[in-house]
Amino acid sequence: MNPFDKFADRYDSWYEKYPAVFESEVAALSRVLSWEGLFLEVGVGTGRFAERLNVAFGVDPAFNALRMAKSRGIRVCKAVAENLPFRNALFDAVIFCFSLCFVQDKVLSLMEAKRVLKDSGRLIIGFIDRDSFLGKKYMESASVFYESASFLSMNDLQNLLGRCGFKTVDVWQTIFCDPENIKSFEEPLEGWGQGGFVVVGAVKANPFCSA
Repeated sequence: MNPFDKFADRYDSWYEKYPAVFESEVAALSRVLSWEGLFLEVGVGTGRFAERLNVAFGVDPAFNALRMAKSRGIRVCKAVAENLPFRNALFDAVIFCFSLCFVQDKVLSLMEAKRVLKDSGRLIIGFIDRDSFLGKKYMESASVFYESASFLSMNDLQNLLGRCGFKTVDVWQTIFCDPENIKSFEEPLEGWGQGGFVVVGAVKANPFCSA
């Protein structure tokens, strides 16, 4: 059983225990997602980030997590990143928040995101940088949530985005020490290489070509 399905309550309550981490991550995402529009979160989970970022739609394969997201006002659908149940060019932004490391086919997932994005839309990826202290910690941990994760470095992600026809336009970072030790808000910084959580904003490299 998907751990985000089986342990949805445990996953969601982590953010209650570490509110400063959550606020810091939301702030980094907000630096890139700073306008209004129709947004989709792929791997919406329990909907905590979607709720704060005014994301209207969310998909996830974990039914119990989706129930929590729905209770937060998100319009949800049980689906996977590789097969999004939406028409072409619908969304102003497609967001992967901690979820890209879990998808089976990253290329197909990003191509699907490209398909449902408007030509003027933006792809936003929040991820744990594999090369950071936090990435190394989670790769070595016995977390039930991250045992199946395939973490990416910034270089990995840049190559993947280029392969799928995206161009990076924004990068922000936060979480500069062990999340368990963070007691106050950490202001996001531009770039990467210091923070464990990195947010990348990308656009279609050639918006006049279809996916």
